[in-house]
Amino acid sequence: MALIPVVGRKSAKMRGLLLGIYFLLCFGAFTTLYPFLIMIGSSITTDYDLAQYKIIPSYLTSNSALEAKYAEDKYNANITTLSDAYQTTYTSLQKVEVPNDPSKVKLVPKWRSFFAALPLMYKQPGFLGASGQYVPSKLLNRYRDWASNKYHGSIDELNKAYTEENTSFLTLFPPYQRPTTRLFLPAQTVKSKDWAEFEKSLPENWMNPVLCDALYRHYLHDEVYQSGKIADLNTVWHTHYTDWTQITLPERLAQAPYPSDWTNFVRTKMPLRFVAIVHIPYPNPHWNTEYIPVLDDNATGDQVRAAANRVSKEDPKIIAVMSIENQWRDQQGQSTPIPLAEDDIEYVDSHASDIRSEFVTRNYRFALDYLALHGRGLLNTVIYCVGAVLVAVIVNPMAAYALSRFKMKQSVALLLFCLATMAFPAEVTMIPNFLLIKQLGLLNTYWALIIPGAGSGFSIFLLKGFFDSLPPELYEAGMLDGASEMTLFYKVTLPLSKPIFAVIALGAFTSMYSSYLFAMTIEQAQGQWPLMVWIYELSAQSAPAYAMMAALMCAALPTLVVFLFAQNVIMKGIILPSYK
Repeated sequence: MALIPVVGRKSAKMRGLLLGIYFLLCFGAFTTLYPFLIMIGSSITTDYDLAQYKIIPSYLTSNSALEAKYAEDKYNANITTLSDAYQTTYTSLQKVEVPNDPSKVKLVPKWRSFFAALPLMYKQPGFLGASGQYVPSKLLNRYRDWASNKYHGSIDELNKAYTEENTSFLTLFPPYQRPTTRLFLPAQTVKSKDWAEFEKSLPENWMNPVLCDALYRHYLHDEVYQSGKIADLNTVWHTHYTDWTQITLPERLAQAPYPSDWTNFVRTKMPLRFVAIVHIPYPNPHWNTEYIPVLDDNATGDQVRAAANRVSKEDPKIIAVMSIENQWRDQQGQSTPIPLAEDDIEYVDSHASDIRSEFVTRNYRFALDYLALHGRGLLNTVIYCVGAVLVAVIVNPMAAYALSRFKMKQSVALLLFCLATMAFPAEVTMIPNFLLIKQLGLLNTYWALIIPGAGSGFSIFLLKGFFDSLPPELYEAGMLDGASEMTLFYKVTLPLSKPIFAVIALGAFTSMYSSYLFAMTIEQAQGQWPLMVWIYELSAQSAPAYAMMAALMCAALPTLVVFLFAQNVIMKGIILPSYK
């Protein structure tokens, strides 16, 4: 009898009831699908928009959000570096808004020409990503591809040149680069020279200027005027600044509002690469002034220490700060700011489609590279899953067939025993299984993960019920024709049991594919780890949440594909017994 009668179905109340039922069903489907969609949306985000938890991230529809996300990416997800570049103060990456001053827009072409002509020492690459080993990075992807091409795809050849022990190009990272530290100089190694060559191959928009004005402001704010109040500095300097971002680092002592602060900074904090000694040719003081750097990029450690000692003792009147900001101001005027924000906005607006596309695919490229190339996780998972499916469809059907065909006194007890195994979670049997596998000498082998799942109480119970529903007349006819029991099993039972076999195979596949805790326990050698253990390892290495989302989406794809291909057979396995 139908719950909703045919008579009166078109009445207003009944239609309202049907509408309510459909609404509840749709709402239930949405609540099931919504977390999955959020996961997909989060997998194409970064630190800037991860916490928004949107199905469609805002940068896909908003140019202002795309500009902020691009800025976060270009300045390596570092809130301090980003604030220094745009001469503002951000409290978090999520609150970044790129300032746009119309008066600076006309300076953008001049800035690009000026920046392109600068030596490499005044630049540093952007797009490195947040700190951490396993972080999706636009720069790292390009660097690893470049190194792979240079060394013909041979990690051994690269390791020999760099004197390193990388297991793959995924573990290759740039050399130490801190151009804003006082004593920094590029190391005279093969890797550092290759890195400099790689930097020269980068487009100009991939490079960020090394800013010294920001170093000066941080020194004053954090070490000299520790109250953080600009009023305290104004009192000492007799100035009228309203914000710390208005302070610049003068080129010479005579230009400094308060000479002692400038002198102390140059002598103790200023990167020596940007310090020069002023030389006025003798005997005519009106000849062009020369600026002689105290260091060059080929200096030795002893020369660096000697230069630091010289600068600390030299007369500050003949010291000059050759920062990128001072060179820009010398060309454009002392009050002309660098239009970094406006430059980035113009670039984003003219390349919006390419930038969005790169953001959408970056995390997935990282996840696929990690899962496919990091160790042997992909190959191991294929071996484990194929082995588990083959064992499941061989052992369980034979056990269920015996219980179904042969009516023994112990059949009920055996069936109850099979059902009893379902009462205990896998964690309860993990230690006994481990000890048994160890005694058998199977640790760190493929069989260690395949054999324990060979017999499944649930699969045997399900198969027995299916075999019991098959027509006994088929077996009687086969026996009259002289067929043996094995012939009946292969010629009669198996052809009729394809749907239920698909269900058992899918269960064995998903159980093995999603196994990580037991696999991590008995497969302690990394060479034997399946994909799920590698994903757990990625999480343990503090990979960002958006990288984990992408990795999990990639890992979930095979299960979805298997289910879609086997859907018709599986549905027959669910429906067919009801017709017996």
